[in-house]
Amino acid sequence: SSTVLPCRGCGRFWKVTREGLEPFEARFARPQVPAAGSPVWLPFWQVPVQVDYSGKRATRVADLTGVLGVIKPPGEVAKAPPDAPLCYYVPAFGARHAPRIDHSARDLTRYQPALEPGDAGQGEIYNCYFNEEDARQLAYVTWILLVPGTVPHRVRSLRIQPGAPRLWYLPFDQDAGGRELLSLVTGVRYDRDAFRGVRH
Repeated sequence: SSTVLPCRGCGRFWKVTREGLEPFEARFARPQVPAAGSPVWLPFWQVPVQVDYSGKRATRVADLTGVLGVIKPPGEVAKAPPDAPLCYYVPAFGARHAPRIDHSARDLTRYQPALEPGDAGQGEIYNCYFNEEDARQLAYVTWILLVPGTVPHRVRSLRIQPGAPRLWYLPFDQDAGGRELLSLVTGVRYDRDAFRGVRH
């Protein structure tokens, strides 16, 4: 069942507990790429992190390439300042069977976008099905996709210390045919099939 529910009526977020609904802090991210229509809002956990890899320690955005040697995609968009805390991203929506759902988290972690709070406006809002502990548990899944080296070497070398996760709703734009989703934060396009299985 859902762990966090957004309410358009009151503009607040609510966490589902055994005792009922509790207020929860989450934010909508301001789009940084122009949208053709109403955005689709997908929840992601943003988790500050300290990464130790091969005797080096990364805690800032500048450490992504300087220490970890992670290759960034061309055409950097919405990068955070070099001294900003290093973060990783985990999808929070219900898409356990989507074959490429990790790509969006990988790209967000590479780009390290400087997220700014904005308004939800119109568009679909997907519910959050994964909680803070899930976000911490999935740290290795995200970072193994980023750091260089063979998989066994990555697992042995990585030491990850996640901080307190924060829930963000990030805007995506779908094309007229509904075949692609464009991230309005990074400008990266994804095949809609990569998000098949998402429940909202």
